[in-house]
Amino acid sequence: MLLLLPLLFHTSFGWPIETPKDPYDHFQFDLTFICRNSDRAEYNLVIEWWEWDVLTWNPLVNWGDEKITKTKFVRARAGSYSFSMDGAMDGDEPWSRGYAVYAEITHDCEQHGRTTNLELKINNRCTIEQKLCHYRIIYDITDKSGSKWINANGLRESPVSDEQITKLKYVRAPTGSYSFSIYGAMNGDEPWSNGYAPYAVITHDCNKYGRPTELEWTLLNRCSVGQKFCHYRIIYDITDKSGSHYIHANGFRQGKYIPFQDFKSEETQITFRFPKEDY
Repeated sequence: MLLLLPLLFHTSFGWPIETPKDPYDHFQFDLTFICRNSDRAEYNLVIEWWEWDVLTWNPLVNWGDEKITKTKFVRARAGSYSFSMDGAMDGDEPWSRGYAVYAEITHDCEQHGRTTNLELKINNRCTIEQKLCHYRIIYDITDKSGSKWINANGLRESPVSDEQITKLKYVRAPTGSYSFSIYGAMNGDEPWSNGYAPYAVITHDCNKYGRPTELEWTLLNRCSVGQKFCHYRIIYDITDKSGSHYIHANGFRQGKYIPFQDFKSEETQITFRFPKEDY
């Protein structure tokens, strides 16, 4: 089984063959929106990210445009509010000069609390086949509506930006339930990070034909940078599973190491200890 995983990871399943080739360019939008409406404690925000094709651009119909992220609803705190969105694209038109992204937003951070539509078009283009397009955007949406062109506060693109947390692990697992642990470490993240975003790359043959199958998990539970210990408990049925999936860990702890009471490894367990000052 191939795994790129968080610092301590408990799970159950089958066996590996080779590292899958990822056909997608991944996007991460780290967003901070500002609402200066002093009469509101909270406001509503709905947002989704799209990529538009120059020759088929139609602002009314969005013909040819491709959706990058899922639609996200946020009940945001007035003042400054930060969150992240993730998505992916599998390439662009042949003559493209880079991904041209924009956000479709509906919000009610308006003096009368009325629903307002806002479109943010980002001037910064991300090069195709960079594997990661990472945007940092800070924007005051107070009373904003219509279509706006803006520069992202930060854009990083890199084919090697992901970092391997653990060593590759091979497991010859019995069918049914099988449990084991895997360990790793990180020495920090990018400056504007809102937490480690771990994912697992898995190859297994737990399917009806016994063929190698590629599976990727992205964990929705983020571990805060500087916590010293990120401890995940995951229970997952991988039977006939393939493709890319976002999942929640069944258990997640950060800070001090406290064992999950329902977990017992079926491998020889490693005793893990931190220096005394970290407890």
